[in-house]
Amino acid sequence: MNSFLRNLNHIRLMKQSLMKIAGRFWLRFAAKYPSIYLLEKMRNCLGIQLTSEELMLITSALRRKSRVNLLVFGTGNDSEYWFRLNSSGKTVFLENDPSWVRNAKSIIPGLDVRHIEYNTVRSQWCDLLKDEARLNDGFPDELAKNYWDVILVDAPVGWKDSDPGRMKS
Repeated sequence: MNSFLRNLNHIRLMKQSLMKIAGRFWLRFAAKYPSIYLLEKMRNCLGIQLTSEELMLITSALRRKSRVNLLVFGTGNDSEYWFRLNSSGKTVFLENDPSWVRNAKSIIPGLDVRHIEYNTVRSQWCDLLKDEARLNDGFPDELAKNYWDVILVDAPVGWKDSDPGRMKS
């Protein structure tokens, strides 16, 4: 029984590896020739949470100009797609989880990902609407001074009142 479970685990790990390889294959094509079909293949292999339609809508916004300044709150399985899609523009990722920062930098050479800390929680949303200074506190000045054509907010988590929420994003 132990060898059966060990073999089953090896098969599962091989499947995960093959899905990542296939996902990166589809990602490269989708970044050059975006379509619902390619985006669906990519997201299924890589475990991207956005739907193909959502990905296509954001993709269309990015492709309206040849050089886009893209600011992305959060890194994830779709980060390489945004980076490759906007290869002629400027793409900056802001991430509050240090392990995701390290992971993204190790997987995607040249990725501009910066660690950011949130000092607010979701339950403070009403007070934060009245206090713009607190919303800007901790946000990198150099980024605040830039003009961003597209801002994609996919972080931080905000499921519970004790989570940072997305007010500062």
